[in-house]
Amino acid sequence: MPKQNDIQLYSKKQVFVATFLGSILAGTVLMYLNSKRLKPENADRKILLIGIASTIILIAFCLFSPYLPPSITFPVLQAVAAGEWYKWAQESQYKQALAQSGKKCSWEKTILVLILCVILFFAVGIALLLPLVIILPENFFPNL
Repeated sequence: MPKQNDIQLYSKKQVFVATFLGSILAGTVLMYLNSKRLKPENADRKILLIGIASTIILIAFCLFSPYLPPSITFPVLQAVAAGEWYKWAQESQYKQALAQSGKKCSWEKTILVLILCVILFFAVGIALLLPLVIILPENFFPNL
């Protein structure tokens, strides 16, 4: 584990906001960066796998569900889930690192990661969906 005073970590609030504005993918990236800096064995892989699986499940639900709740529901649920996930997985390590003169990452870095994740999310979504929308019948995706 690197020296605690060299570590810059993202807080629960930053993960919450990134998830709310940029999907579970943005919150996952912040938690992954925290995990890499804290260096617990294989925790970074687990966080990435959970985040990617959650993103795939969310996209599949949005595409194939005949009913979608109001548009604010998903960001709120994702952000609350990410906040709880953070509390369970990283909050104690975050507090310990700060107590040993670690630093909180800046909001500018949080926003940059958020923007990059939104761009990536839409780029991958368009790259995957465009061929499917062209090939599959019109009523295949009830929410498009």
